[in-house]
Amino acid sequence: MKAIILAAGLGTRLKPLTNTAPKCLTEVNNTSILVNALTHLEAIGVDETIVVTGYLGDKIESLGGQLGKMEVKYARNNMYKSTGTSYSLWFALKDLKLDDTLLVLEGDVMFERKVLFKLLADSYVSCTAVQKYNPLLDGSFVELKNEIVFDWIHKSARTKDFTIEDKYKTVNIHKFGMGFVETILKPTLYDHIKKQEGKESIEFIMQDIVKYRGGLIHAVDIGNLKWFEIDTIEDLKIVERIFSD
Repeated sequence: MKAIILAAGLGTRLKPLTNTAPKCLTEVNNTSILVNALTHLEAIGVDETIVVTGYLGDKIESLGGQLGKMEVKYARNNMYKSTGTSYSLWFALKDLKLDDTLLVLEGDVMFERKVLFKLLADSYVSCTAVQKYNPLLDGSFVELKNEIVFDWIHKSARTKDFTIEDKYKTVNIHKFGMGFVETILKPTLYDHIKKQEGKESIEFIMQDIVKYRGGLIHAVDIGNLKWFEIDTIEDLKIVERIFSD
């Protein structure tokens, strides 16, 4: 089992903390977001994780190439200033040889290990972790029909009549089967990158997949499991409270 962590971004909304360190190295109660993710991935049996770096990438890469039994590799996206998470994912994925499941995580999510166990236990080959809307949550949301994702909406693409209370927030942790990666995810990424020069966020690729390309992605509701996406100083204060114990 392999994993990809997307951690190339500038983290501008988390300044001044990101003036001297990438967002994924922001600490939550003395543990960085990235080390938390890597530790959990190694514990569930991932044998190789690729971290896509960019902004201040040398600081991330100084973590080294091994964590327990898991090999940690780095892919430096030198176009991080002009590209989004779609390009970072393509950059890591285009030459990756899969023989099993792939986990994809964004590098600004603090979470407990049970989230990964819940994804792995799900009977669907490809699935994504979600949580029912609550007032603390914002960002990208999905719409579901019988627990299957049928729309994936980036915050910037919300219409004026968009209602949020009946939606599910994406945790930004996904499990993809090898067949899904090769026949749906890679071709969709490639098409979008040719047209949009890699500027898009991954949410736009996922929306295309579930709405127009027949991609079947099951939504795994994580209920009350602990997690939070960290974009701002206020988010950091919230996540520190969530993980205070």
